[in-house]
Amino acid sequence: MKTVCCVCQKTKYRNRWVKEMHLDLKTSHGYCPQCFNKTMKEIDHYFDLQDSKLAA
Repeated sequence: MKTVCCVCQKTKYRNRWVKEMHLDLKTSHGYCPQCFNKTMKEIDHYFDLQDSKLAA
């Protein structure tokens, strides 16, 4: 089973994330480290904005 980043479509291959077009029928979706970090920052920013709105 191959793991594919749901954001950038890179495929995890031998502990590395590479751009690959050929996928097996069995795939699992997740986040590569770069997209995970970017997404977490966006989520943190969203909640910071929500907290500031509630405090106002």
